[in-house]
Amino acid sequence: MLFDHLGQEVARSFRHGYLGAILFLDLDNFKNVNDSLGHALGDKLLKAVAQRLSQRLRQEDIAARLGGDEFVILLSEIGKDSSQASVRAQRVASEIQQLFLEPFRNDGHTLYVSASIGIVLFPLDESDPGDLLQRADVAMYRAKEDGRDRFRFFQPAMQKALDTRLTIEKGLRKALETDQLELYYQPQVKADGNIYGAEALVRWQHPERGLISPVEFIAIAEETGLIYRLGDWVLNAACEHIRQLSAVCPLVVSVNISPKQFREPDFVNRVRDLIVAHRIDPKLLHLEITESTVLDNIEQTIERMEAIKSLGVSFAIDDFGTGHSSAASHGERSEGW
Repeated sequence: MLFDHLGQEVARSFRHGYLGAILFLDLDNFKNVNDSLGHALGDKLLKAVAQRLSQRLRQEDIAARLGGDEFVILLSEIGKDSSQASVRAQRVASEIQQLFLEPFRNDGHTLYVSASIGIVLFPLDESDPGDLLQRADVAMYRAKEDGRDRFRFFQPAMQKALDTRLTIEKGLRKALETDQLELYYQPQVKADGNIYGAEALVRWQHPERGLISPVEFIAIAEETGLIYRLGDWVLNAACEHIRQLSAVCPLVVSVNISPKQFREPDFVNRVRDLIVAHRIDPKLLHLEITESTVLDNIEQTIERMEAIKSLGVSFAIDDFGTGHSSAASHGERSEGW
């Protein structure tokens, strides 16, 4: 229904010479509510959010839930030019944010929720409903990147960033299939100057762009789910290199583990299988996880770490917060991957 109304509204806007706006809302950290209090309470929260949004709208406006914790508001006839329409769309976005200042109360719980909002005006240079929603979605993600609980208008530069992201995602899929990835090793040195180990750092050897730092692709791999394949490749390659080094100079090799990779149900079995397949001494494999991974689910983390420790593998906790940072070549400090 949203797409039908949006298509009709765009056509009317062209015909009568006025502008409308799409507001794309995503609740901030809604996953924490589902994970800690359960999906039943999460559903009640979504209904309460929908009720508050509906109270703010004019009769001619439309609110829809796309799925999960994503909502879209369609504002019609908000201005005759982009300046006027922008001011009115901004005012509505601000008023919507005000709706979230009052906490939500459900089943004895007091929940404080905020929303990130992306805004796109229509019709400017784009009339396709799907493209308009995509642009509003891109602006919403920019609002999240800028700190959440705020709104951002779509800008052409955002589309360029989206195109770049899609190119990297497509290229990374091909890189995993055509052996374009490499592991570099940053030495770990004792106070006496002797090397006792090395940290595995993944690099993408692009056939056209050359060596690409993980700072360009790790976050995208996380968001798209490619991190599972990427993390598996890194762990497998590191184990093979441990086997090769053992014959001449046994070194402890540290491998950064993505939070998503660490949470996989079969992760412990995967580590065990690699140790057996490559016939390596597990004491030479060192796994590094971020502090945020530990704090996300302490009980599960302890259980999983104990299971891996029983294999003979050791751990280190990185205190860099996200696990997405990286060490570029040419002597930069190692911060994962």
